[in-house]
Amino acid sequence: PGRRGALEGGQTASLIGFRQEIDKYRTNISVTNGGTIDAQVAISLFDTAGNAITNFTITVPAGLVVQDIEPFKARANAPNLGWGFATVTVVSGKNVRTSASVIDAVTGDPTTIPGKQ
Repeated sequence: PGRRGALEGGQTASLIGFRQEIDKYRTNISVTNGGTIDAQVAISLFDTAGNAITNFTITVPAGLVVQDIEPFKARANAPNLGWGFATVTVVSGKNVRTSASVIDAVTGDPTTIPGKQ
C-alpha cells in the first residue's frame, strides 16, 4: 500500500456516522487524490440498517480534492434519512484519502469523520 492511511486500487474505507435530516444535519464526502494520476472511486451509501441505497463513481484529478455535497439527498433522494454510512473503494489510482463532514444545520458546526480501513 501507499502512505499510511492512503488507499490504492482495490482498497476500501468505511465512513461511519452520517446524518442527513432536513433542517438538522447534512453530510458531505471528500476524496483527496495525493497521487500523480487521476483516481476513480466507487462510493456506496447505506441506511442505518445496512441496506445499500445507491452507488456512484467519481473521478478525482491528480493532486486535488473532490467534495460530494449531501450525497444522500442529491444522489439517493433521501433528504431525511436519519443515520447512515458509506464505503469508498478505489477503482484506480493510489495515495487516495477520504473523509466526511457532518454539519449541524442550526449552528453550522462540522464534525469530521475519517475513513477507516
